[in-house]
Amino acid sequence: MSSRWFGNTTSASVPCDFSPLRIKGSGNTESERGQSAKADLSGTVSDVSGAAISDAVVDAISQATNALYSGKTNKKGIYHILDLPEGPYVLHISKAGFRTVLRFGIVLHPQDMRALNATLRVGDPTEIDMAKGGITPGETEPKKVKQTEAGITGMVRDATAAHIPDAVVDAINQGTNVLYSRKTNQDGIYQILGLPEGTYALHISKAGFRTVLQFGIVLHPQDMRALNATLRVGEARFLSDMETEKSESTKGGLNVMVTFEGRTHPQPPIEAIVDAINQETNVRYSGETNDFGLCQILDLPEGTYELRISSPGFRTVLRSGIAVNLHDIGYVEVNLQIVR
Repeated sequence: MSSRWFGNTTSASVPCDFSPLRIKGSGNTESERGQSAKADLSGTVSDVSGAAISDAVVDAISQATNALYSGKTNKKGIYHILDLPEGPYVLHISKAGFRTVLRFGIVLHPQDMRALNATLRVGDPTEIDMAKGGITPGETEPKKVKQTEAGITGMVRDATAAHIPDAVVDAINQGTNVLYSRKTNQDGIYQILGLPEGTYALHISKAGFRTVLQFGIVLHPQDMRALNATLRVGEARFLSDMETEKSESTKGGLNVMVTFEGRTHPQPPIEAIVDAINQETNVRYSGETNDFGLCQILDLPEGTYELRISSPGFRTVLRSGIAVNLHDIGYVEVNLQIVR
């Protein structure tokens, strides 16, 4: 898996109305429903004034199979998605000029006729509103990973493999609805650190591209998961076939967090050079820390490495025996001391 660092941060806490509604079927007779092993979803999409929103795209994504079932609201803002196999679903509702709505934890059983209404707020479709109490903002400043926390990192590209800067990457804790958000940097790299243990959904969006949604990402303490994504040009809506991918099959990487006399991001910023030397081939791979002291070195062949971290005015640090595994982004913390 591959990656580098993080960009700007955005998060919001907003109410979102996903109110339940009782309906009696959607075109099927009671006898037909009695023989059906499928379920239906219906509802109304409106704006904050209560006016119906037509042509909103409503996607129901099976968390078991990644299959997408899609519909659009009519002139009265009503949508119907019929004949859904039983199982857990994510509902993704989007419309140009409005903030996107997500809802997790929708479990459908045979013959269910569930109805879920949504209220869309005016805004950028790359911004998310969550059902069930809204978004709780997570950590908004980049920070190092504690022993009880984890991180997600990756690269966002288009279909030609060109890097996509300023894509919005949201990691949403599916258990708590806490959202952690970053933007990709100029190299298309994002990194979200300080994530509590749990199961997450990753929502990646950019104006002019189709949105990617990956859910069921399980993070354990000290995990550093790498997830890359390819965005396709098109309407800013859910991408039906998942494009979140692993990195090159024979490569790994390292995240190196450098502190200076215990300071995580001193002002003015101090730059350090990080060299990773493969102890079997003696090939050197180098990188520089960003303003927050983080350096990421990508596309490292599997093997054992020695790290050399140096900065003018500070004592050089050597670390040997650092293992790099396939598809993994390792994490190392180093503290530099001033030369006295």
